[in-house]
Amino acid sequence: MNSTKHIFLIDPLSQLNLKKDSSLLWALTLKQLKKSVFILFSHDLCFQNDQSNSKLFLHEIDGSILDTFYLSDLKVGQANSLSLSPGDTIYMRMDPPMNDHYLNALMILREWKRQGIHISNDGDGILKHQEKLTSYRQYPQALPSFVGGVGGALKQFIQSQNQIGVEDFIIKPLNAYSGIGVEKISYQKLNEKLNSATPTFPFSYLVCQPFWSDIHQGEYRAIFWKQQYLGSILKKPKSGEYMANIAQGATFVATEIPKSTLDLCKKINLELANDGIDLVAYDIMQDKISEVNVTCPGLLVELSHAHQRNFAEMLF
Repeated sequence: MNSTKHIFLIDPLSQLNLKKDSSLLWALTLKQLKKSVFILFSHDLCFQNDQSNSKLFLHEIDGSILDTFYLSDLKVGQANSLSLSPGDTIYMRMDPPMNDHYLNALMILREWKRQGIHISNDGDGILKHQEKLTSYRQYPQALPSFVGGVGGALKQFIQSQNQIGVEDFIIKPLNAYSGIGVEKISYQKLNEKLNSATPTFPFSYLVCQPFWSDIHQGEYRAIFWKQQYLGSILKKPKSGEYMANIAQGATFVATEIPKSTLDLCKKINLELANDGIDLVAYDIMQDKISEVNVTCPGLLVELSHAHQRNFAEMLF
Protein backbone atom coordinates (compact mmCIF):
# COMPACT_ATOMS: atom_id res chain seq x y z
CA MET A 1 0.00 0.00 0.00
CA ASN A 2 1.22 3.51 -0.85
CA SER A 3 2.67 5.17 2.29
CA THR A 4 1.41 8.66 1.37
CA LYS A 5 -1.60 9.33 3.59
CA HIS A 6 -4.97 10.51 2.26
CA ILE A 7 -6.89 11.93 5.20
CA PHE A 8 -10.56 12.91 4.94
CA LEU A 9 -11.59 15.54 7.50
CA ILE A 10 -15.32 14.98 8.01
CA ASP A 11 -18.15 15.71 10.42
CA PRO A 12 -19.36 13.01 12.83
CA LEU A 13 -21.01 10.06 11.08
CA SER A 14 -24.31 10.90 12.79
CA GLN A 15 -24.46 14.07 10.65
CA LEU A 16 -23.83 12.28 7.33
CA ASN A 17 -26.02 10.29 4.97
CA LEU A 18 -23.89 7.15 4.98
CA LYS A 19 -25.58 5.72 1.87
CA LYS A 20 -24.52 8.55 -0.40
CA ASP A 21 -21.82 10.67 1.18
CA SER A 22 -19.35 11.97 -1.42
CA SER A 23 -16.40 11.95 0.98
CA LEU A 24 -16.96 8.32 1.94
CA LEU A 25 -17.29 7.22 -1.71
CA TRP A 26 -14.04 9.06 -2.43
CA ALA A 27 -12.25 7.51 0.55
CA LEU A 28 -13.42 3.96 -0.19
CA THR A 29 -12.49 4.34 -3.86
CA LEU A 30 -8.96 5.42 -2.96
CA LYS A 31 -8.71 2.44 -0.63
CA GLN A 32 -9.71 0.14 -3.49
CA LEU A 33 -6.87 1.73 -5.45
CA LYS A 34 -4.49 0.56 -2.68
CA LYS A 35 -3.91 4.01 -1.20
CA SER A 36 -3.35 4.67 2.49
CA VAL A 37 -6.69 6.20 3.53
CA PHE A 38 -7.85 7.54 6.89
CA ILE A 39 -10.81 9.38 8.37
CA LEU A 40 -10.23 12.37 10.66
CA PHE A 41 -13.30 13.52 12.57
CA SER A 42 -13.66 17.26 13.09
CA HIS A 43 -13.52 16.90 16.90
CA ASP A 44 -10.06 15.27 16.55
CA LEU A 45 -8.57 18.04 14.42
CA CYS A 46 -5.71 19.74 16.28
CA PHE A 47 -2.20 21.14 15.95
CA GLN A 48 0.68 21.15 18.46
CA ASN A 49 3.73 23.40 18.25
CA ASP A 50 5.92 20.59 19.60
CA GLN A 51 6.50 18.91 16.26
CA SER A 52 7.80 15.72 17.85
CA ASN A 53 4.35 15.21 19.38
CA SER A 54 2.28 16.72 16.56
CA LYS A 55 0.02 13.84 15.60
CA LEU A 56 -3.60 13.27 14.68
CA PHE A 57 -6.06 10.59 15.77
CA LEU A 58 -6.88 8.86 12.49
CA HIS A 59 -9.35 6.06 11.76
CA GLU A 60 -9.11 3.43 9.07
CA ILE A 61 -12.27 2.88 7.05
CA ASP A 62 -13.93 -0.04 5.30
CA GLY A 63 -17.15 -0.59 3.41
CA SER A 64 -18.73 -1.60 0.11
CA ILE A 65 -19.39 0.41 -3.03
CA LEU A 66 -22.47 -1.09 -4.66
CA ASP A 67 -23.03 -1.42 -8.42
CA THR A 68 -25.30 1.63 -8.08
CA PHE A 69 -22.37 3.55 -6.47
CA TYR A 70 -24.28 3.95 -3.25
CA LEU A 71 -22.51 2.72 -0.11
CA SER A 72 -23.16 -0.01 2.43
CA ASP A 73 -21.54 -1.82 5.37
CA LEU A 74 -19.47 1.17 6.44
CA LYS A 75 -17.01 0.38 9.23
CA VAL A 76 -14.71 2.85 10.97
CA GLY A 77 -11.79 1.39 12.93
CA GLN A 78 -10.34 2.47 16.24
CA ALA A 79 -8.35 5.70 16.26
CA ASN A 80 -4.55 5.56 16.05
CA SER A 81 -2.29 8.50 16.85
CA LEU A 82 -0.20 8.99 13.69
CA SER A 83 2.35 11.52 12.51
CA LEU A 84 1.95 13.28 9.18
CA SER A 85 4.70 13.79 6.62
CA PRO A 86 5.19 16.33 3.84
CA GLY A 87 3.30 15.05 0.82
CA ASP A 88 0.35 13.73 2.84
CA THR A 89 -3.03 15.26 1.97
CA ILE A 90 -5.88 16.38 4.21
CA TYR A 91 -9.13 16.73 2.27
CA MET A 92 -11.27 19.45 3.84
CA ARG A 93 -14.70 17.81 3.76
CA MET A 94 -16.53 19.39 6.70
CA ASP A 95 -19.97 20.62 5.74
CA PRO A 96 -20.86 24.29 5.96
CA PRO A 97 -22.27 26.59 7.37
CA MET A 98 -19.09 28.64 7.59
CA ASN A 99 -19.53 29.33 11.31
CA ASP A 100 -16.92 29.60 14.09
CA HIS A 101 -16.50 25.80 14.12
CA TYR A 102 -15.71 25.77 10.40
CA LEU A 103 -13.48 28.87 10.48
CA ASN A 104 -11.45 27.51 13.41
CA ALA A 105 -10.84 24.30 11.44
CA LEU A 106 -9.51 26.35 8.50
CA MET A 107 -7.07 28.15 10.81
CA ILE A 108 -5.77 24.86 12.23
CA LEU A 109 -5.39 23.43 8.73
CA ARG A 110 -3.29 26.45 7.79
CA GLU A 111 -0.73 25.37 10.41
CA TRP A 112 -0.56 21.87 8.92
CA LYS A 113 -0.06 23.45 5.52
CA ARG A 114 2.99 25.28 6.93
CA GLN A 115 4.40 21.83 7.80
CA GLY A 116 4.21 20.69 4.18
CA ILE A 117 0.84 18.93 4.34
CA HIS A 118 -1.30 19.46 1.24
CA ILE A 119 -4.80 20.76 2.03
CA SER A 120 -7.53 20.15 -0.55
CA ASN A 121 -9.56 22.33 -0.89
CA ASP A 122 -7.14 24.87 0.56
CA GLY A 123 -8.63 26.80 3.48
CA ASP A 124 -7.34 30.18 2.32
CA GLY A 125 -8.93 29.56 -1.08
CA ILE A 126 -12.24 28.66 0.58
CA LEU A 127 -12.15 31.92 2.54
CA LYS A 128 -11.35 33.94 -0.57
CA HIS A 129 -14.12 32.47 -2.72
CA GLN A 130 -17.44 32.65 -0.89
CA GLU A 131 -19.71 30.23 -2.74
CA LYS A 132 -22.59 32.56 -3.57
CA LEU A 133 -20.63 35.78 -4.08
CA THR A 134 -18.22 34.04 -6.46
CA SER A 135 -21.13 33.10 -8.68
CA TYR A 136 -22.94 36.44 -8.44
CA ARG A 137 -19.95 38.41 -9.73
CA GLN A 138 -20.34 36.56 -13.07
CA TYR A 139 -23.11 38.99 -14.06
CA PRO A 140 -24.88 38.93 -16.54
CA GLN A 141 -24.43 35.13 -16.45
CA ALA A 142 -25.78 35.10 -12.90
CA LEU A 143 -29.18 35.86 -11.44
CA PRO A 144 -29.72 39.46 -10.25
CA SER A 145 -28.74 39.18 -6.59
CA PHE A 146 -28.68 41.24 -3.41
CA VAL A 147 -26.32 40.23 -0.59
CA GLY A 148 -26.34 42.15 2.67
CA GLY A 149 -28.19 43.18 5.78
CA VAL A 150 -31.87 44.00 6.20
CA GLY A 151 -31.98 47.71 5.41
CA GLY A 152 -32.86 50.36 2.87
CA ALA A 153 -30.72 48.87 0.14
CA LEU A 154 -32.70 45.62 0.27
CA LYS A 155 -35.98 47.53 -0.03
CA GLN A 156 -34.58 49.45 -2.99
CA PHE A 157 -33.50 46.18 -4.66
CA ILE A 158 -36.89 44.45 -4.42
CA GLN A 159 -38.71 47.60 -5.52
CA SER A 160 -36.52 47.95 -8.62
CA GLN A 161 -37.08 44.27 -9.45
CA ASN A 162 -40.82 44.60 -8.91
CA GLN A 163 -40.90 47.53 -11.33
CA ILE A 164 -39.66 45.21 -14.10
CA GLY A 165 -42.28 42.57 -13.30
CA VAL A 166 -40.84 40.41 -10.49
CA GLU A 167 -43.63 39.25 -8.17
CA ASP A 168 -41.84 36.60 -6.08
CA PHE A 169 -38.44 36.41 -4.47
CA ILE A 170 -36.14 33.84 -2.91
CA ILE A 171 -34.40 34.79 0.33
CA LYS A 172 -31.76 32.58 1.96
CA PRO A 173 -28.85 32.78 4.39
CA LEU A 174 -25.45 33.61 2.95
CA ASN A 175 -23.57 30.67 4.50
CA ALA A 176 -26.04 27.79 4.79
CA TYR A 177 -26.27 24.60 2.68
CA SER A 178 -28.63 21.84 1.46
CA GLY A 179 -31.51 24.26 1.02
CA ILE A 180 -31.62 25.14 4.73
CA GLY A 181 -33.31 28.49 5.38
CA VAL A 182 -34.45 29.03 1.77
CA GLU A 183 -37.82 30.79 1.55
CA LYS A 184 -40.02 31.84 -1.36
CA ILE A 185 -41.88 35.06 -0.57
CA SER A 186 -44.07 37.44 -2.55
CA TYR A 187 -43.04 41.03 -3.18
CA GLN A 188 -46.04 42.25 -1.17
CA LYS A 189 -45.22 40.16 1.91
CA LEU A 190 -41.51 40.91 1.75
CA ASN A 191 -42.17 44.62 1.34
CA GLU A 192 -44.59 44.60 4.28
CA LYS A 193 -42.03 42.77 6.39
CA LEU A 194 -39.30 45.28 5.54
CA ASN A 195 -41.64 48.21 6.28
CA SER A 196 -42.57 46.92 9.73
CA ALA A 197 -41.19 48.70 12.78
CA THR A 198 -38.76 45.87 13.57
CA PRO A 199 -38.21 43.61 10.52
CA THR A 200 -36.76 40.29 11.69
CA PHE A 201 -35.10 37.49 9.75
CA PRO A 202 -33.43 34.32 11.07
CA PHE A 203 -30.03 35.45 9.72
CA SER A 204 -28.18 38.78 9.78
CA TYR A 205 -26.89 38.70 6.20
CA LEU A 206 -29.08 37.30 3.49
CA VAL A 207 -29.30 36.68 -0.24
CA CYS A 208 -32.33 37.98 -2.12
CA GLN A 209 -33.04 37.06 -5.74
CA PRO A 210 -35.99 37.08 -8.11
CA PHE A 211 -37.72 33.70 -8.01
CA TRP A 212 -36.82 31.77 -11.15
CA SER A 213 -40.23 30.61 -12.38
CA ASP A 214 -38.75 27.95 -14.69
CA ILE A 215 -37.19 26.04 -11.79
CA HIS A 216 -39.44 23.08 -12.67
CA GLN A 217 -37.18 22.62 -15.73
CA GLY A 218 -34.38 21.81 -13.31
CA GLU A 219 -31.00 23.01 -12.14
CA TYR A 220 -27.66 21.57 -13.28
CA ARG A 221 -24.92 20.36 -10.95
CA ALA A 222 -21.56 20.28 -12.77
CA ILE A 223 -18.46 18.92 -11.02
CA PHE A 224 -14.83 19.77 -11.81
CA TRP A 225 -11.60 18.32 -10.40
CA LYS A 226 -8.36 20.29 -10.89
CA GLN A 227 -9.98 22.19 -13.77
CA GLN A 228 -11.10 18.98 -15.48
CA TYR A 229 -14.83 18.70 -16.16
CA LEU A 230 -16.11 15.40 -14.76
CA GLY A 231 -19.82 15.49 -15.58
CA SER A 232 -23.26 16.86 -14.75
CA ILE A 233 -26.69 15.92 -13.50
CA LEU A 234 -29.99 17.78 -13.82
CA LYS A 235 -31.88 18.19 -10.53
CA LYS A 236 -35.64 18.69 -10.65
CA PRO A 237 -37.86 19.74 -7.71
CA LYS A 238 -40.63 17.53 -6.44
CA SER A 239 -44.03 18.30 -7.92
CA GLY A 240 -45.34 21.50 -6.37
CA GLU A 241 -41.99 22.41 -4.81
CA TYR A 242 -39.55 25.17 -5.75
CA MET A 243 -36.14 23.85 -4.62
CA ALA A 244 -34.04 21.67 -6.92
CA ASN A 245 -32.16 20.30 -3.94
CA ILE A 246 -31.71 16.55 -3.63
CA ALA A 247 -31.53 16.83 0.17
CA GLN A 248 -35.03 18.33 -0.06
CA GLY A 249 -36.41 15.56 -2.28
CA ALA A 250 -35.46 16.63 -5.83
CA THR A 251 -34.89 13.94 -8.47
CA PHE A 252 -31.90 13.82 -10.82
CA VAL A 253 -30.82 12.46 -14.22
CA ALA A 254 -27.59 12.41 -16.21
CA THR A 255 -27.12 15.38 -18.52
CA GLU A 256 -24.55 17.81 -19.95
CA ILE A 257 -24.37 21.56 -19.40
CA PRO A 258 -24.57 24.10 -22.26
CA LYS A 259 -21.21 24.83 -23.90
CA SER A 260 -21.37 28.56 -23.13
CA THR A 261 -21.79 27.79 -19.42
CA LEU A 262 -19.06 25.14 -19.55
CA ASP A 263 -16.67 27.73 -20.96
CA LEU A 264 -17.53 30.17 -18.15
CA CYS A 265 -16.99 27.47 -15.51
CA LYS A 266 -13.57 26.73 -16.99
CA LYS A 267 -12.71 30.42 -16.80
CA ILE A 268 -13.70 30.59 -13.12
CA ASN A 269 -11.74 27.39 -12.46
CA LEU A 270 -8.51 29.09 -13.52
CA GLU A 271 -8.88 31.64 -10.72
CA LEU A 272 -9.93 29.01 -8.17
CA ALA A 273 -7.03 26.71 -9.03
CA ASN A 274 -4.54 29.50 -8.33
CA ASP A 275 -5.91 29.58 -4.77
CA GLY A 276 -5.71 25.84 -4.12
CA ILE A 277 -9.31 24.91 -4.93
CA ASP A 278 -9.21 21.43 -6.48
CA LEU A 279 -12.84 20.27 -6.33
CA VAL A 280 -15.63 22.60 -7.47
CA ALA A 281 -19.35 21.96 -7.98
CA TYR A 282 -21.39 24.50 -9.93
CA ASP A 283 -25.15 24.94 -9.64
CA ILE A 284 -26.55 26.32 -12.90
CA MET A 285 -30.05 27.50 -13.82
CA GLN A 286 -30.32 27.29 -17.62
CA ASP A 287 -27.25 29.38 -18.56
CA LYS A 288 -26.84 31.27 -15.27
CA ILE A 289 -24.50 30.16 -12.49
CA SER A 290 -26.28 30.26 -9.13
CA GLU A 291 -23.57 28.84 -6.86
CA VAL A 292 -19.87 27.89 -6.97
CA ASN A 293 -19.54 25.22 -4.27
CA VAL A 294 -16.04 25.04 -2.75
CA THR A 295 -16.59 24.33 0.97
CA CYS A 296 -17.62 20.69 0.61
CA PRO A 297 -18.73 20.00 -2.99
CA GLY A 298 -21.10 17.05 -3.01
CA LEU A 299 -23.38 14.81 -5.13
CA LEU A 300 -20.49 12.63 -6.29
CA VAL A 301 -22.55 9.50 -5.59
CA GLU A 302 -25.53 10.88 -7.52
CA LEU A 303 -23.29 11.86 -10.44
CA SER A 304 -21.76 8.36 -10.51
CA HIS A 305 -25.17 6.68 -10.20
CA ALA A 306 -26.69 8.75 -13.01
CA HIS A 307 -23.80 8.16 -15.44
CA GLN A 308 -23.08 4.60 -14.25
CA ARG A 309 -19.37 5.13 -13.62
CA ASN A 310 -17.41 5.87 -10.47
CA PHE A 311 -16.26 9.46 -10.86
CA ALA A 312 -14.32 9.21 -7.59
CA GLU A 313 -11.72 7.22 -9.54
CA MET A 314 -10.91 10.45 -11.38
CA LEU A 315 -10.12 12.34 -8.16
CA PHE A 316 -6.58 10.98 -7.87
